Amino acid sequence: MRIAVNARHLIAGKMEGIGLYSYETIRRMVAGHPELEFHLIFDRAYDDAFVFGPNVVPHVVAPPARHPLLWYLWYEYALPRLFRRIKPDAFYSPDGFMSLRARVPTALVIHDLGFEHFPGHVPALVGRYYRYFTPRYARAADALIAVSEATRQDIAAQYGIDAGRISLAGNGVRKEFRAMNDGEKQAFREKFTRGESYLFFVGAMHPRKNIDGLIRAYGQFRDRIESKPLLVLTGRMAWMSGELQRAYDESKYKSDILFTGHLDSETLARYTAAAGMVCYLSLFEGFGVPVLEAMHAEVPLLCSNLSSIPEVAGEAALYADPHSIESMAAGMVKLWLNPELQDRLVASGRGQGQKFSWDSSAEAIWQRVQGLLP
Repeated sequence: MRIAVNARHLIAGKMEGIGLYSYETIRRMVAGHPELEFHLIFDRAYDDAFVFGPNVVPHVVAPPARHPLLWYLWYEYALPRLFRRIKPDAFYSPDGFMSLRARVPTALVIHDLGFEHFPGHVPALVGRYYRYFTPRYARAADALIAVSEATRQDIAAQYGIDAGRISLAGNGVRKEFRAMNDGEKQAFREKFTRGESYLFFVGAMHPRKNIDGLIRAYGQFRDRIESKPLLVLTGRMAWMSGELQRAYDESKYKSDILFTGHLDSETLARYTAAAGMVCYLSLFEGFGVPVLEAMHAEVPLLCSNLSSIPEVAGEAALYADPHSIESMAAGMVKLWLNPELQDRLVASGRGQGQKFSWDSSAEAIWQRVQGLLP
């Protein structure tokens, strides 16, 4: 039998949330089912590392789909054309997009509906595409999968879909994320953060991540403590970053705010593990992978109290209102000055983090894909 797979987000050196989700779930399904043929479909030249086994057949299908018009052409014309040729028995799409014109049973993963709640946080044409097609995709999918209970309930409420037909398959964590001892932490800090402890954020730099609020809260936090921890921000600069730039320019502590850009997995894991605190104060998340990474690295967490984040963090985080600079700053101060609280959160995180794994998610997805096969 043949399984077609949307591999559009497998891009060497540039994988973030959906790319990592694609990578971890696809390679496990390929390895677990050598008797099946997996047709991985890329929209541009691919790295050979993504040919996960002898049962993988790669395809490059034009056009490179990186714009709403090109998304439409790729999913509604290029994919059906390929499907007519390779005749797959099922299609797995981990990026929230599918083809409405193709006649192939489809398992679709939806990660979040942030564009419904924050329409001003995405470029106008992109938002229009999402809001038009996503409800149609959700209703058309033969197997619909959400990455969290919060996302499942959001899909059900927004699109009038029975939550019972939406299954769950969350994220896992990369093996590089582990705890550091005190000596390792200090050696890392000496090399990368002037020897100072730091508050850490990782994520793409766009409005929903609330980085401007984080910077302003950091300023109030620094006003209230005697030590001088840095704020380290990691991730690619995405879009609509004007408010972030304004908050940075206005900060009297901007010399202590470091931007690292995108980091490879090993370096990111070390930045996470050496942090004094991970701050994840996003306005909205479908899952919140950095929360899970911080738990595996055994770092105290200050998190947003909204959307899926409490579901992932459980009792392993101190929570703050991301709409309130005062709430975030007070949370920073409370956690920074309370070693007993830090220890308690880290201890809770050891158990909470084990509730999510790539193996269990890949198996949950496979069960839905398998259910589509003849």
